[in-house]
Order: sequence, then C-alpha cells, then structure tokens
Amino acid sequence: MWEAWRAHDAKKLADLTARDISFINIFGVYLATKSDALQDWSGTYCDVKSISLTDAAGTMLSPMVGILTFKAGADGTCYGQKVGPVWGSSVYVKYGDVWKWTFGINYPQAGRALRDCGACSGVFQPSTQPTIPVSLCGLRRVLAVPAS
Repeated sequence: MWEAWRAHDAKKLADLTARDISFINIFGVYLATKSDALQDWSGTYCDVKSISLTDAAGTMLSPMVGILTFKAGADGTCYGQKVGPVWGSSVYVKYGDVWKWTFGINYPQAGRALRDCGACSGVFQPSTQPTIPVSLCGLRRVLAVPAS
C-alpha cells in the first residue's frame, strides 16, 4: 500500500483496496469513498522519496476481518509539509482469497502541530482512553464539529 502511494500508482492502489474504503489522513482529511481516496493518493500532492514501516502488529477480529497497526515514516512532503513519523491503523477484509484494505486512519506523532488543515488547527495529543486517537481536525470534519 505505502509503496503504491509513494509511486502514485492508481492501479495498484485500486487493486489493494476494497470497493467501500474510507480513510482519514494525518492532516485530518476524511476521504469517504474509494474515488476520493484514489484521487488523493495518486495525485501530485505528495513528493516522497522513500518510506519505512516498523512496529507492525496484526489482530484478527474474525477469520474475515483483521486490524493492522504500525509506525511509518516517509522522506518527503505532502501539501508542502514535511511528513514526520506516522502511527496508523488499517482494517482489512478478506474477499475470497484476497485481503483488501477497507478503512484506515493515520495520525501524526504526538505533539506534532497540524498546520493548514482547513478551518481548524491544533496539536495532536494521544488519548488517555482506550480508543483510536485521531487528529483534532479529523474529528471535527468527521463529526462536523465547529472549530473553537
């Protein structure tokens, strides 16, 4: 997935994702449809030379559904901003013999400022609750909460 994103390979991205994928990126942008996601990922918004993935862990929720958590890094920029360390969670669903990515959320390293994310700004802080942390901007967009 990450290598296809780095290379802006729309065909490979389409092959690896489910028909109903949705995604929240590190800038808090909610990509609600596969079309939205493919347009964003295969566009020229990011210029990334290399990627790295570490600290991966998988959890099976059922024989057909699994969650992958990981830490990623990218040497490059997106929307003119340097891509720093990223923590991600991805949900995969098995279709026949093939696993497809169906939902994902990537969030920046704790304390990293979120700039130029539309009408809101903030600093990501990890949650003290047993939930998946999400950027302040992402929560506002998904839940339609006005910026304070």
